[in-house]
Amino acid sequence: MSKFEMKTENNYMIVIKPDVKDWEIQVLISIPKLDVLKTGLDGGLLEVVPRFNNFMGRDCVVFCDEEGKLKGLKHNNVAHWLWEQSYGRSITNDYLVGPIVIIVGSSSFLAQL
Repeated sequence: MSKFEMKTENNYMIVIKPDVKDWEIQVLISIPKLDVLKTGLDGGLLEVVPRFNNFMGRDCVVFCDEEGKLKGLKHNNVAHWLWEQSYGRSITNDYLVGPIVIIVGSSSFLAQL
């Protein structure tokens, strides 16, 4: 995690899974297709995580599994902490579970999602 340095000219897809120390990181040349996003969520239904629009100082859009809590997926403590950093305060009325997918890029790139 600490070795990851984002280049401002690149767009990225980052998958953070619960209890996994290494993140899956890909440089994106184009907007990922729906099946790629769903694969990052282990096949889950996409839901945008509200108020999670900044990752390491870059604009982002974050997806989680819409049915993750119903499925009993594990809490994703790292993702939840990152969400709180983006929001700028503690989030106690909700929590993130299962894998999350973070798409990082320019505002024009993210607008295509």
